[in-house]
Amino acid sequence: MSTPYLSSSSGYIFQAVIVAILLGATPANAAPFAYVVNSNSATSAPGSVSVIDSATNTVTATIAVGLLPAGIALTPNGMFAYVTNSNSNSISVISTATNTVTTTISLTQSPAGIAITPDGKFAYVANGPDTVSVISTSTNTVVGNISLGSGALQRSPVFVAISPNGTFAYVANRGAGTVSAIAISTNKVVASVKVGGLPDSIGITPDGKFVYVASAGPGTISVIAAATDTVVDTITGPTDTNSVAVSPNGVFVYVTGYNPGDIEAIATSTNAVLADNPLPSAGAEGITFSPNGAYAYIANQLSDVAMVISTSTSSVVTNVPVGPYPVAVAFAPSPAVISAAPNPASGLSNTFALTYSDVYGASDLGLVGVIFNSEIAALNSCAVFYAPANNLVYLIDDAGTGSSSLTPGSGMLSNSQCTITGSGTSVVSSGDNLTLNLAVTASSTYTGTQNLFLFGEDNRGAKTGWVREDTWTPVL
Repeated sequence: MSTPYLSSSSGYIFQAVIVAILLGATPANAAPFAYVVNSNSATSAPGSVSVIDSATNTVTATIAVGLLPAGIALTPNGMFAYVTNSNSNSISVISTATNTVTTTISLTQSPAGIAITPDGKFAYVANGPDTVSVISTSTNTVVGNISLGSGALQRSPVFVAISPNGTFAYVANRGAGTVSAIAISTNKVVASVKVGGLPDSIGITPDGKFVYVASAGPGTISVIAAATDTVVDTITGPTDTNSVAVSPNGVFVYVTGYNPGDIEAIATSTNAVLADNPLPSAGAEGITFSPNGAYAYIANQLSDVAMVISTSTSSVVTNVPVGPYPVAVAFAPSPAVISAAPNPASGLSNTFALTYSDVYGASDLGLVGVIFNSEIAALNSCAVFYAPANNLVYLIDDAGTGSSSLTPGSGMLSNSQCTITGSGTSVVSSGDNLTLNLAVTASSTYTGTQNLFLFGEDNRGAKTGWVREDTWTPVL
């Protein structure tokens, strides 16, 4: 699993050390909050949302919402959480600044799953028996209703996920055993993909190429190619498969089994099951990853806890007591690594185009970096960071404990592994994306194939983790 740590022979250099080297170019890490929906087993009593500080894994607030809450989604700027209340036919809008409900949106049908577009303008809500409501987040009113089809068959949509580029909404239809693809530009269903069983949950890879669907019944994970809207693989899931999440770097998929309770890890590169570990108890329901990918949080509705899973071991590290019958959990969105080019690269000298993205806009990126090395290590490697706040590129020294800097467009930096040429280095920001065009020359002794590990951190401290994007083979 990816990790925000840099390893060295003397232990670990935490990212805060890099921040200190950058002389305050980025703010101190702010631990993100997890929001857990507690549906309450007594359906006549209001449900609630527990707010967990992920730094301490303690509940810092509990917010009352409507009857039988089912789904939750946070706006891209992290300012609001939208919670669907199935038995109240409503949505509670929570201000995350005050942890209070500021608005209640009335619906005509029972809502379940909810997702918000990357631009934060609209929320898509799955309603029983056969519709998806579109809500304007600027007015908190319903601005459209999308029919998922006609006929006697009730599709019973339960989950919504939106592609990272905001082009499509994917809806899991539990009653029909299908996934509907909705074109957001027209709010029309453009495809219906048969996945079988009872689809409960959807996860989408960060590049938007694949849609993973967890289905109960046969206990499978269907892999849909987004380009063709066809199932390209079917993976055997854990017993009583019910929820799925894709890691922030897109390398792994986690799938939960409800009873007796287990968690399955899948490699997206091969769709092979890497591990299937038992959980302490049955009842695993909703799952999501922390923004840095180091942990997965699972709502366990039979134990009234949020299970915290270490992604390095796929095992439970702690249980956080929450409200009664938790069913869903969400974090605010995090930055993403997009690409590295050329891919693969060869030759002693290259100008690498390293692209990062932030749903809050490129200006929200506080630090980006790349390591050219066989492993994620600062010691004796070519490790480079760029801090937008002061427009400086930093090259970490051979010892992995210090750095030197230049302004893109001028200067030169060197260590024993590489040289950064300022005249060939530039930064381009466009919309959500920041591209660091980095001119790098390998030293004559830095031979063999090197991996490119990319990293990004936003101004609230949410991180991408180290993401392997490319290889570089210098040729002498």
